[in-house]
Amino acid sequence: MLFIISGVTSGNQAEDVHSIIHEAFETRQAYNICMISWRGYSGADLVTPRVHNALAVDDIGEPIEHVFEKYCAPTGQRAYAIGCSLGAAVLSNMLGFDGNDSKLSGAVCVQAAIKKWEGCDFLEKSLGGLYHAALGRKMFGKIYENIDVF
Repeated sequence: MLFIISGVTSGNQAEDVHSIIHEAFETRQAYNICMISWRGYSGADLVTPRVHNALAVDDIGEPIEHVFEKYCAPTGQRAYAIGCSLGAAVLSNMLGFDGNDSKLSGAVCVQAAIKKWEGCDFLEKSLGGLYHAALGRKMFGKIYENIDVF
């Protein structure tokens, strides 16, 4: 089983996700794929008054646990994960919390911010704050679309 956790600006239709899925199916392993999307993204409704963040390890831990117990454990299938951008940051945080108790046999973190505090400064100042503003508008839009949940 291969879990894919996208970045916040991508989702299940992003090119990086499509490339990972294509490569996973082209290998001799022919992995089963489980895409984990962020709260309220990829067409899913936001049903709780909480949005994604880098420490919300249960946002990926719970689906990994559920899918692992239902599909992997009964057959002895191993589970792996690939996280991109924010997905990589949350995946690495989850692995740090889980330690040896992780259900995953391996994981890859692609483009995870190592010094997150410097990444925040970069987002706020690069391109005159354009990227920071775009992310803020996207998050505000997601909250506004689901204001009845809050």
